[in-house]
Parts: sequence; structure tokens; C-alpha cells
Amino acid sequence: MNDPLDMADSKVYLISHGYAPTVTVKGGRGKDVYRGSVPFLPQDAKNFTSTGVIKVPDAKTKDGRPDQLGFQGFSSSQDPAQPTDRM
Repeated sequence: MNDPLDMADSKVYLISHGYAPTVTVKGGRGKDVYRGSVPFLPQDAKNFTSTGVIKVPDAKTKDGRPDQLGFQGFSSSQDPAQPTDRM
């Protein structure tokens, strides 16, 4: 899961990293206007929660007019059915 980077007889591990969920956003006409992985910033090292934003500047409405979209996202590796105080 976390293979270290070997550099000059030293091992470097990644800690306190966020997630980069892959998202697809469709425009008003049903076509993909954005598809890609978006880096989220870590918020809580214990539960690995992350937040991020997705900007879609080239979307179009159903009638073809240019539009811009923005989303705020939250990511968690926790199972929502499990209380966090048990982990």
C-alpha cells in the first residue's frame, strides 16, 4: 500500500496524504465535460478524511450556453455504518 521511495540508502514513506478521487461531470446535454482525478487535502489523520474542490469551467447548459460549475467534496475511508470512536 505504501511502498517506500529508496534514496541514497534512506527510505521515504508518504504520511498524512489525502485522496485523489476520480470524478466524471456531465454537462446539460449529457456529455462528459470533465473527467479526471482531483487531489483532495487531508483534514484528519486519524480517520483519513479529505476535502477538495472540482472546477468545471467549460460546461454547457441544455440549450448550449456556456456555463461554469464548481463542487466541494468530502472523502472518507471510513465505513459510514461504523462509529468513528471504535476505530
